Amino acid sequence: MSVPARRLPVPSIESAFVVFDAQDSGCLSYGVEEAGRRWLVKTATTAKGRASLDRACTVHAAIRRPAIVGPTWTVPGEAGPTLIYPWYDGSLLNHATVHGTDRAGLTRFQRLPVPQVEEALDAILDAHLAIMPPAWSLSTSTTAASCTTSPLAGCG
Repeated sequence: MSVPARRLPVPSIESAFVVFDAQDSGCLSYGVEEAGRRWLVKTATTAKGRASLDRACTVHAAIRRPAIVGPTWTVPGEAGPTLIYPWYDGSLLNHATVHGTDRAGLTRFQRLPVPQVEEALDAILDAHLAIMPPAWSLSTSTTAASCTTSPLAGCG
């Protein structure tokens, strides 16, 4: 299943309610509100960013998991695709920018009750297993295979 491409204009950064312009990913992201809905717009500003968004399009076209938020639509462009995602309020676990990192979200996550952390880690592990190349199959390692049943089992 592919992500729908639309020939509509990319929502303008001038109407953004938040801008993430110092990212270490080589991308520019910003939040906009249109017709009562909020969106995150992500576009490349470097070759590294373009390669990242090209990979993201490939992954989102092939994988659907609850823990992986996919774009609602993409807009092709000369600098590469622009991905438009639904906006989700919250905070990043590790907000990495060209100026350093902010791990306040990770600190809050680490203080959650263990059952909530386990549920989140199960969803994250499911997403990683879905995108993992077959050559990295966990079934080849007894220690790693036990991680599929309990992500907190002390694997490593």
